[in-house]
Amino acid sequence: MKQFRISTIAYSCALAMILTMPTIAAQNGNTDNPLIAIPNLNNASSSTAAAAQGTPLNASAATPLIDPALIRIKQEQDNAKLKEQIEKLKTENQHLKESIGVEQTKIPEVPATVLTNNVPKYNVNGTGAASASGKEANDIVVSPGVNQLVSIAVGHTNRIVTPFTHPQVSSATLTGGEQGEVMVKDNVVYVSTAKTYPLSMFITEKGQENLSISLTLVPRKIPSREISVTFKDSNVQMRLASEDAEAWEKSQPFVSGTNKNLREVALQGIPSGYNLSSIPRNYKLPKCRVEGFKVDFSNGQLITGSKLHYVIGKVTNVSSQTLEFKEAGCGDYDVAAVALYPTNVFEPHQSAEIYVIKHAVGRQEVKQVRTSVLDK
Repeated sequence: MKQFRISTIAYSCALAMILTMPTIAAQNGNTDNPLIAIPNLNNASSSTAAAAQGTPLNASAATPLIDPALIRIKQEQDNAKLKEQIEKLKTENQHLKESIGVEQTKIPEVPATVLTNNVPKYNVNGTGAASASGKEANDIVVSPGVNQLVSIAVGHTNRIVTPFTHPQVSSATLTGGEQGEVMVKDNVVYVSTAKTYPLSMFITEKGQENLSISLTLVPRKIPSREISVTFKDSNVQMRLASEDAEAWEKSQPFVSGTNKNLREVALQGIPSGYNLSSIPRNYKLPKCRVEGFKVDFSNGQLITGSKLHYVIGKVTNVSSQTLEFKEAGCGDYDVAAVALYPTNVFEPHQSAEIYVIKHAVGRQEVKQVRTSVLDK
């Protein structure tokens, strides 16, 4: 009986606390706390009555009560599991790299200035002044026997285009193997070297040691170069006629051989064995006097053979009428033939190419000149 009375008293106290907690929460302004925000019995009975009469209940009254602390604990647990999975994947990836021996390396970036820095600015024309752009030209003009400085790429193949038909190279520093390599194909000399000090070489025509090109090659860390070498003296340039061109000119009748060469030149070709170059500054140009026409060789071309030279220029009708160009207007004692393409009848301001074939002066030997004692 005594035990029953104690249980009854405990139950009564618990019921009293439940009924008074909403009132306490309202007085303290803490009605949002789900632990104490327990609906009172009056509201519960009112809701039951309204439901019985068919009146809709308030939506907020049906909202489930969840403790924010529980939500935060759940989020922390999820984040901890996600971090654990990420660390596990990192560990597996590292084990995979170690098993196959793969190391991730970053390729360093190389600035573009490495191609231009420390590149020598030599003047290849022998005037003693550097070029305006600071870059070395690929076309150099030399005098026979006068040494010229030329930059080449170290560790790469370089091309030197010579005016000789069958060039040969003499050098004490370019012998092949460890010190470098020299290879000759047609009129081109290929040079490759791993050395960084200056290298000297002489280039001559095979069988003609009286005419030479003297070069000092300066290896640099630059890209491969192609260097075209021509002689400053136009007479020297012209007497280097090709043996193939000479054989062709001797084997063909003059008229038929000239017609074949003119056809190939008009079709933008170069006859076999002939050399194409710009017209030298002191070259004796043809003189054409045809009324109503302007003949210009300032931007012309010169194709040289053994006995014949093909001088190519531009003809323009400067009149206001249709005119026919008379080839005889370009005649001279050394002119062999004159032709035009694509037409010799011109509308006003129409232009065409003109081909003037001249007789060459023939081969000349380069000889040393003795100064007379009377001049001293």
